Amino acid sequence: MPSFDHKRAYDLSRLAKNHLGRNLSSSEEALLVESTDSHDFIGPINHARTVTIDANLLRWLASDLNAGAFIDAKGIRLRDTSVRGVLDLNNCRLSTSLIFRACEFNGEILLDSTTTKNVEFRECTFQRAVRGGNAAIEGSLYICDSVTFDEIALERIDIAGELSLAGLVVQNPSASICLDGAKVRGSVLLTNGFRTKGSIQMHSARMGDLDCSGAIFLDANAVFSLDGITVNGDLSLSQGFSCLGEIRLPGAHILGNLECISAELGSLICHNMVVDADLMWADIGNLSQSKLSLVGVKVKEFRDQKASWPKPGNLDLEGFVYEQLSMHEDSACSPAPKGELTDRTPFNAKDRIEWINLQKEERVRESQPWVQLAKVAQALGDDPGARHIVYRLACRRAEKSRMPVRLVRKGFAWLREQPFRIAWSIGLILFLTTALFWWAGSNGAIAPREKDSYNAWAKGQPFSVAYPRFNPLIYSLENELPLVKLGQDDKWTPDPSHHPVSFGNGSMLRWTWIFDSYGLLAWVRWITIVLGWAQATVLAAALANRFRS
Repeated sequence: MPSFDHKRAYDLSRLAKNHLGRNLSSSEEALLVESTDSHDFIGPINHARTVTIDANLLRWLASDLNAGAFIDAKGIRLRDTSVRGVLDLNNCRLSTSLIFRACEFNGEILLDSTTTKNVEFRECTFQRAVRGGNAAIEGSLYICDSVTFDEIALERIDIAGELSLAGLVVQNPSASICLDGAKVRGSVLLTNGFRTKGSIQMHSARMGDLDCSGAIFLDANAVFSLDGITVNGDLSLSQGFSCLGEIRLPGAHILGNLECISAELGSLICHNMVVDADLMWADIGNLSQSKLSLVGVKVKEFRDQKASWPKPGNLDLEGFVYEQLSMHEDSACSPAPKGELTDRTPFNAKDRIEWINLQKEERVRESQPWVQLAKVAQALGDDPGARHIVYRLACRRAEKSRMPVRLVRKGFAWLREQPFRIAWSIGLILFLTTALFWWAGSNGAIAPREKDSYNAWAKGQPFSVAYPRFNPLIYSLENELPLVKLGQDDKWTPDPSHHPVSFGNGSMLRWTWIFDSYGLLAWVRWITIVLGWAQATVLAAALANRFRS
């Protein structure tokens, strides 16, 4: 008694003969046997492809309801066969899966608006395009370990499982892979030796993970375009991934991590991208060509290595927002497992300032990257680092000013970073003015203010013992710090009737009389008082901030 599988094959063969109006060839009979058998493929796959069948028979087998009743639940299965003609399944509703092993397709495969279960192409060759726009795959779609010479166009395809292009090789630079608007509930895999000479486009597609580990774009002009993509898991451009052209992610939303580890990247353009987890940038292999544009990007944590920073001018951070920032050890110091990062290093504000300065000159003066970095430094408890970042921003912005204004702006920024630096200014002015007034006092250029004391002093006679004697240090201190009153400035002043004295009689020193002149002494006193009020204000602010902290 024939088995159930043999009975189904016999009945399906009779149905096919009636449909075709002729006897079936041995290859057609083998197709029916394979597709009705409840076991996997019978015998080894040898890739001979000496057998040819017509694509129309496959179309009938897949789309005819009567034929479908005899197909095993494992689906229509074909192997080691060359398929002649266009396999046109457009707008068909298939009740079975399509499974092809080591087959060659000489014509197009058309699945536009098709509804089916699993579709598998393994170790196949495609001479013409595979099209599946608006198709609905209730299972998964596999195009694995295969070679194509034409495009794969799957716009707006809806796949309930995963889409795997693992091991696929695209041999034609003009042959693109298009997944615009695709919805894949599982992962999309471009792994296990995926190679392409053409571009890949996935505009506004939605999927689980997008794993491109080890994928290689063979043409330097090929583009990996993921504009507006939504990845509900991780996006991995790692473990030998190579794309020397543009990798575009503007408007993308990645709910997991974006991993760029152990890869060769051309231009990674991520304008207005959102990454809910981490953006990792490490072990980048072609730093001389690599560019990273993070304009308007938002991530939870940015993790990188100093050794993998782009070259100056190849980094853009305007509008880049991150909650946390981590730098990892260079791999040469502490090798990490493949696809992972090395240990974190402590936050260093100076390193991150160097990082910001990698931007182009017209970008590096924009305030947002500096303010963002200072905010994170402060959150990490590095208040001095945060202040230094703000100072370096002020210096950068001051570079656009003329020299006098530039120096003033940098000076104010220097004091803003650490107000107690005003003590250096106070000390220097105090030293210089003390030396000047000591010389002037020694030569009689500083006189008492009180009339009787002045008259006695001018005649070289003793004056009241109660009248304070001139002290150049206290006199300078009172003028420089207006809040300090020790009785010197009220009692002594430069003498307008004094005749200046040079440091010596030689012609080389004759001009030094100016240091003893009334005009210079008066101006120095007035300028010291004005600077004193400014310095006192800064010093008071510094003290208030210290007590507040």
